Amino acid sequence: MIVLSGYAEQFDNYSSSFVEEAEGDYEILLTGSRSRPIELPNDPEEWNLTTSVASSIDSIARIHSSQVFLENTEGDRMPYLLRGFDRNFSEHGGLPLFQWDPSLGDTESEVWITVGSREDLVLLDASFGLESITDGSGLTTLSFSIGDSISLIDISNPGNTKNVTVAGFMEQSSYLFSPGAWIGEDVAIDQFDGRLTRMYVSVGEDAKPSPDFEEGEDDASPLGKSTDVRRAAAELAEDLEQALNSEGVQASVISKDVMVIQSLVLALLAIFEAYLSLGLIVGIAGIGVVTVRSVSERTKTIGVLRALGYKRSMVMATFMIEVVWVAIFGILNGVLIAIGFHRALYDTFWKDQGASFSLPYDSIFMVVIGGLVLVLAATAYPIRKAAMIPPSAALRDA
Repeated sequence: MIVLSGYAEQFDNYSSSFVEEAEGDYEILLTGSRSRPIELPNDPEEWNLTTSVASSIDSIARIHSSQVFLENTEGDRMPYLLRGFDRNFSEHGGLPLFQWDPSLGDTESEVWITVGSREDLVLLDASFGLESITDGSGLTTLSFSIGDSISLIDISNPGNTKNVTVAGFMEQSSYLFSPGAWIGEDVAIDQFDGRLTRMYVSVGEDAKPSPDFEEGEDDASPLGKSTDVRRAAAELAEDLEQALNSEGVQASVISKDVMVIQSLVLALLAIFEAYLSLGLIVGIAGIGVVTVRSVSERTKTIGVLRALGYKRSMVMATFMIEVVWVAIFGILNGVLIAIGFHRALYDTFWKDQGASFSLPYDSIFMVVIGGLVLVLAATAYPIRKAAMIPPSAALRDA
């Protein structure tokens, strides 16, 4: 239980930056598909929006996508998604980068602008740079480093190829929320038939929701940005959903999508914790059963002690000390072993990811104190029964 709780806490700490990594300086994501790409004018005033928040939009970025083969210098290839971003996307900061070629810029924004202005550079999501914990191989069939050469091959026309160089990698959560090889939109559209499947929408830092906007419980999420910005983005997303849904465009608040996935993972871990807690309670109930049997088998011995002058309180104290000693010894041993396993899991899974080590103090406290209280509750009846044994019990047959 402590091991699983510790793992859940490490995941919560590790994934706390996923929102900022997935959205960058944008708040809303419009999505379509290659079969039905997004067809919207550049001016948001032509989108038939009714909310006043629409006037707070300060950036709209268009992302075109296509399917290509990625091929390394050894001739190994794999199908993957090619994303072409426009100038607005790079000038607004793009998405956070994990590492990049320093010669391309000092900041993430400079790197995005440089990559967008050149046709021979590409930024990859983190799956090509991360290593699997089991065998040290990459998370994908191909692994690349900064400066490596990649051949982009059109799936429908293998003779259509483009050689590019890896300029950098996006943050570690990018393979979940922004997978793909990111390149300037000219290459994606002109050479690989890229179609508009994503649009990022950003509202200004001074954006505020309408006075009559009623938000849900999860709409106001001040992670990295002000509450007003979050609420304004939620209101705008609702208006976009209503206005564009008939055109096959889905609008969503990026932070909410990310937190839904986080919540699902944490909820699954919480379910497993509940099952383990049930097992702990069953084990404690077993101590009560053992205590009942112990009292039954030692009835004559207790009667002799009572005949020699033992008081009821002394008999109760004897059993109480015995039960508490066994419970504390078992609980502390279990806690120490669990902390050791938790540390081993951290060294194996989280240390190389840059996560800081933390202990689930709440779970440890609950197991130690709660476990001891439950043990005393489970053994209260047999201990009281032992204290009520009269001295005459020594004269009875065992």
